[in-house]
Order: sequence, then structure tokens, then C-alpha cells
Amino acid sequence: MTEIFSATIEAPVEKVWATLTEGEQIARWFSGGGECTIDELAPGGTMTLGLAGGGTVRGHIVEVEPQRVFAYRIVNEIGGDGTGEPEYVHIRFMLTADGDRTRLRLEEENSHLDKIKAVAEAL
Repeated sequence: MTEIFSATIEAPVEKVWATLTEGEQIARWFSGGGECTIDELAPGGTMTLGLAGGGTVRGHIVEVEPQRVFAYRIVNEIGGDGTGEPEYVHIRFMLTADGDRTRLRLEEENSHLDKIKAVAEAL
């Protein structure tokens, strides 16, 4: 299942792009103050996020169109569904410049919201 969110941000597309793709910026909003490194901002590149509370999240970049599209897959190598199989969440940001504002669309596939919904439906 894919969750879709959209918003208009009161900032130019260049600033929003930097917030989504620069390690220091990602660390601020994603990892709660931990560290983030990106070895290459291109398909095949990897992201490593050190979480402030401990632990590490790794992502694999799958799509980059500068100032338009940034997509990556976060992998949970140990799996969290009890099967021991790796889990993933695919995240895709799409940006559209709108003067001094930016329209943002976020698609999140296989999110943890899917699991919460499945539990709720089973009750």
C-alpha cells in the first residue's frame, strides 16, 4: 500500500531540495539530531543515518532528478514482521516550483502505517 501526502511549503524549491538531500539537513528532520551521510546523490548511492537514540538506518537511493524527484529505499535488515525477511520502506519526494513556494508530494510505500492498519482491521 502506498500512502500519499502533499503540502505547499513557503520556501523556494532550491531550499526544499537541499533540506531533503543534504546529509546535515536530513539529520535535523529525520534522525532526531543524529548524523546522516550520503556517499553519492545518484541512483545506487547509499544513505547512512545514525539515530540520536542509538541505532543506524541505511537507505539506498533509487531515483534523483535535481530539484524535482528524490527517492530512496530504507531497509530493515533484520525484519520486523517475525519472518526474519528484510523489510523496506520506499520513499519518494516530488517537488514542483510555484514561485517562491514549493509543492511537495510524498509517496511512502510499505510504511509502518500498513502494519498498524492491518492490526486495526484484524480487531
